[in-house]
Amino acid sequence: TSTSIFYLQNLIYNIYIYFYLLHLIYNINIYFYLQNLIYNIYIYFYLLHLIYIINIYFYLQHLIYKINIYFYLQHLIYKINIYFYLLHFIYNINIYFYLQHLIYIINIYFYLQHLIYKINIYFYLQHLIYKINIYFYLLHFIYNINIYFYLQHLIYSINIYFFPLDLIHSINIYFYLQHLIYISSTASASTSFYYISSTTSTSTSTFNISS
Repeated sequence: TSTSIFYLQNLIYNIYIYFYLLHLIYNINIYFYLQNLIYNIYIYFYLLHLIYIINIYFYLQHLIYKINIYFYLQHLIYKINIYFYLLHFIYNINIYFYLQHLIYIINIYFYLQHLIYKINIYFYLQHLIYKINIYFYLLHFIYNINIYFYLQHLIYSINIYFFPLDLIHSINIYFYLQHLIYISSTASASTSFYYISSTTSTSTSTFNISS
């Protein structure tokens, strides 16, 4: 009986130990399970967090990429605007210089027109002066011709005036000489010759003086 009791006690103790160990193993398993579960949860959340961070990183990368594209496009638009502004500015400058050149050409044209007008006036005045000179030259020539013919007429008139006087004077000399010849015919030949010679000299001198 004591052996049976001891056997039962030992059996109960073994069963107790068995169940205790089972419980302990169960608890240990639960502990490790929970540890594993916690570890898995931790890894899960860590991975979630990592994925979240990675997503945030790629999102930020994408955002930065979009921002860079945005600023690049802004910069490109700015450059394009500057380019077209410069083209417009150059176009305006070209128009300005073209208008300046056009105004310069117009001024040269009107200057040449004015110069040609002055040259025409100059040659017209030269031609007019030439005509006036010819006119006065012809007037002077006609005046000289008139004076010439007037003097010719005056000389002719004077000649006409003095011609009768000269004729009368010549007739008087003729009759005077006839008278002298008549007187000398009554004198001697020598005396008559000397007398006629002296008379002729005297008559010639008188005629020269009268002329």
